[in-house]
Amino acid sequence: MENQIHASESNFRYAGFGIRFGALLIDFVATLPLYGLVVYALAELRSLPFMILAWLLIAAYKPLLEFLKGATFGKMALGLKVINESGGKISITQSIIRYLPWLISDIIRILVLVEFSNLGGLDEVEGFMEYVILLQEKESTLHALSNKVVWLAVLSGIFVFFNQEKQALHDKLAKTYCIYK
Repeated sequence: MENQIHASESNFRYAGFGIRFGALLIDFVATLPLYGLVVYALAELRSLPFMILAWLLIAAYKPLLEFLKGATFGKMALGLKVINESGGKISITQSIIRYLPWLISDIIRILVLVEFSNLGGLDEVEGFMEYVILLQEKESTLHALSNKVVWLAVLSGIFVFFNQEKQALHDKLAKTYCIYK
């Protein structure tokens, strides 16, 4: 370990906000089928367990790929990868810590689905738009919170602009860096 260079003292080319946002958009497109499963489970199957399973798959996408491959499909497509402080592969713990801003939102969204089901919402809706309208009518505190918590990821990303290594807050917490390959 003595021979390893600390990533902040190396010649790595750090990925900035724009390219990371581009990777995020590609990742969103890559996970669209999973979001479609959530909507299908809601509108057609009316199955809470299936909705939760689909949402858990969405939640596993980013941390699992970054742990196993060092990058999500979006990062791979744009030639980026995530490394630890020594320039090596990140641990599963680091990948989960990096995912915290989204994980909090995902947990709340799963709780919203459970709350919605417990309120009899699955029996009342015939489509996704009815689900959205019914959530607003029921004035779900969790739903309102889930729409606000998603801003944690945005705030975390803004940190990229304020440091030389272009680390988002979730990178700083996980002691990781997003670099060009």
